[in-house]
Amino acid sequence: MKQLLMPLIYCALVCPLLASAEELSLTNGEWPPFTSENYQDYGFISHVVAEAYKLEGIDVKYTFLPWKRALQEAQEGDIWVGSVAWSKADGRPDHFVFSEPIIVLTDVFFHRKDLPFDWNTFEDLKPYRIGATIGYSYGKAFSEAEAKGLITVERISTDESNFKKLAQGRINLFPCVLEVGYEILAHNLPSGIATSITNNPKPLRSVGYHVIITKKNPQAERYIAAFNRGLQKLKDSGRYEQYLEGIVEGHYHSESEKAAQ
Repeated sequence: MKQLLMPLIYCALVCPLLASAEELSLTNGEWPPFTSENYQDYGFISHVVAEAYKLEGIDVKYTFLPWKRALQEAQEGDIWVGSVAWSKADGRPDHFVFSEPIIVLTDVFFHRKDLPFDWNTFEDLKPYRIGATIGYSYGKAFSEAEAKGLITVERISTDESNFKKLAQGRINLFPCVLEVGYEILAHNLPSGIATSITNNPKPLRSVGYHVIITKKNPQAERYIAAFNRGLQKLKDSGRYEQYLEGIVEGHYHSESEKAAQ
């Protein structure tokens, strides 16, 4: 009888502990191939964040929102305690604790192929209408030039809409992360738009993107430390590089997109 009872006693003690992993609620948004509600594992960045936290005994729950709202809700901290993935821009460090970079990416200017375009300083951008996405930062220099009226910027809700405006000639330039721009052109817009657009090679900026946790949460530093440890474990194991290769291999596309390839 004792031998029969021991497994039951062990399960009664241990099973609740195994089933009660801590849950972390983060806001997220559409930014394929790095974050997307419609992509496998919610995209590369979402996948890395979830797996890094899992290694530290924390389960991540994402809610996808428009980017501006995603940031506001994360800052308030009432339902969601943080967000992915954000740069250290526009006063955000005043409100959030930042992780180590999940990834470092480069912004470039996209333009129509029939527009001869080159630039060195923001002064060179004066003649152009520049599209931008609401809630997204393009760096301190861009923000200052926009605020001073040195450049003409028209902001709308999505990157996809900006690319459509670019193809139609309603704007001249659109700054976007290089990989994100070509992902949108290849998978989210008609082929005619994709073939009409290229990018200038000069970087607007290179920037790291982070997990952010609101400073209103008393566990903010602990959550960030846990992610940093998990991220390092992913890198040490080689899994981070495997996930990165998945972007090129199309792992993060939706099942319908994979089937069409």
